[in-house]
Amino acid sequence: MHTKAMRCFIGLFLLAGTVAAQESAPVGIIRGDLSLLLVRAGKGTLDVRTSAGAVYQCDFDTHSLIERDNLPIPAITLAKGEQVEVLTDRQRERCYARIIRVMRKPAPVSRSRFPMNGIDRIYPRGNLTVAGIILRMNPSMLVLRTRTEVEKIIMLREDTRFLDSGFPGEQANLAVNLRVFIRGSKTFDDTLEAHQVIWGEIAGPKSRASF
Repeated sequence: MHTKAMRCFIGLFLLAGTVAAQESAPVGIIRGDLSLLLVRAGKGTLDVRTSAGAVYQCDFDTHSLIERDNLPIPAITLAKGEQVEVLTDRQRERCYARIIRVMRKPAPVSRSRFPMNGIDRIYPRGNLTVAGIILRMNPSMLVLRTRTEVEKIIMLREDTRFLDSGFPGEQANLAVNLRVFIRGSKTFDDTLEAHQVIWGEIAGPKSRASF
């Protein structure tokens, strides 16, 4: 086959493979890297590649809420490679993005050295609190037994902070049957995520408080 014709054939083959790799996005929340962005007059299309390798394509328009650092931004400022969280719906049988939120990547530091700034000490992140005994756990999740629930699932974030007796701790020090205090918040899909996991004793001027 002629070289020019061969290159044309390979280009068409790769394009067809890219289109075929795109999947119909489920209604709900998808997370991944922004791999393609087409914008015109505030409307457009984006592709999100998940950690599992699936590629979802969604449309958006001027009614879609697009945020970075909890502030609205124009679609044109989105950058390829950014991690995004997309709340999806269906519109004219196509995926429609109602909310596009840029997810901040955590700093590459050890959790035991994660600094706690002044704002975190005065007003810790997360508006929900849960206390309980660890029944099961893995690197991304804790399952607790609380006073009101036999099993309570808590998802761990990349930037979850661990405090042992008031000092920075390690996730590796968590154990089954350990009593912990969780400060967290819920995601769009009603999943509880932990911002802080606290255990141990904290010395006070007159007594010692334990979680």
